[in-house]
Amino acid sequence: MSEFKNLDYINNALTINTWYTPLDTTKNVKAHYIIVEQTNNGATNEDIVCELTIDGTIYTWTRGAVSARPYYLFFTAAGAVTDTDSNRQVLSFDNDQSAPLETRSLQIRVRQTSGVDVVSAQIEVNMVYATLEVS
Repeated sequence: MSEFKNLDYINNALTINTWYTPLDTTKNVKAHYIIVEQTNNGATNEDIVCELTIDGTIYTWTRGAVSARPYYLFFTAAGAVTDTDSNRQVLSFDNDQSAPLETRSLQIRVRQTSGVDVVSAQIEVNMVYATLEVS
């Protein structure tokens, strides 16, 4: 296994309904935390979508997100992406969910689908992960 890496992606030049790719397809990923946050100048929630493409299968998370509130993504036992607002590790979606998410490939895309404040709107994606060496 290689050293831990930190993905710290911030996009503050958003266009509504445009996909952005914080993580291009990366092979052999062990993901520990995936955090998505949107910030805007208004008092309303903004609709954001995060797509995780894991081994070729797309998993989608959609949320009316409160400005400046981080959402920790994780999988339910049924394999659906959901979130919490407290520190939670993204776990594999196997039956026991006892290990971090390990994939042959992972891509992350995000977009905002509601009224973008062109002055201050931004989406941030953070992830702690490692890339695994294949022996």
